[in-house]
Parts: sequence; C-alpha cells; structure tokens
Amino acid sequence: EHVRNLKDLRPEDRHLKLLEHLRAVGESQLRICAERLGLDASAACFVFHVPPHNSIDHLHLHCLVPPFDNVFYQLKYSPRGWWCVSYEEVHAKLSADVAAGGAGLTKGSSD
Repeated sequence: EHVRNLKDLRPEDRHLKLLEHLRAVGESQLRICAERLGLDASAACFVFHVPPHNSIDHLHLHCLVPPFDNVFYQLKYSPRGWWCVSYEEVHAKLSADVAAGGAGLTKGSSD
C-alpha cells in the first residue's frame, strides 16, 4: 500500500503500526549516527511535513538531532509552524481515532 502523506493515514491498526515502525527505525538509526558524531540522541526530534509542504510523494518521517547548522533547517523542521507536525501529535491523534473508530486525521496534521 502506498501512503502518499498524512492525509492518507486512516484510523486503522495497520497505519498506527506503520507510524510506530517509522519511529522505531528512525530512533535506531539516529542512535547509531549520534554516537558516531558525538551528539546527544535524546534531543532528537521527529516530524512530518504537512501537505502541500512535502516534496516527496510518500509518507516519511524526518528524524533529526539538533542543533541545526543553518537557521533555514531549524525553521523547515520546526513543528511550531503550519508546514510541519511532530510525530507525537500525529501518533496521539491517530491513536485516538483508532480507539474511537474515527474518520482519520483532521485539523492540523492533515489540512
């Protein structure tokens, strides 16, 4: 199944498991990279770009360890803007929708 972006996520266990898998793989890879580079992996951030602000046509999670060398990247991957949302927010919303049998992600993370 091709999941294009956050708008394609549905309140189903398989999509919740997909999110959790993306996070687990991201954490694993960040630990390895952070150790090699001498960075603190506990400061990692995990974000999704919100359509139409995504440039790749499949769901993917950005896994990053600050500090950023460039202010542009700090803004680009900040979950404080309308173009980006944190993994935690997406996971919490989808988990709630799965539990309630809801209609998928809404305000913020899919608009």
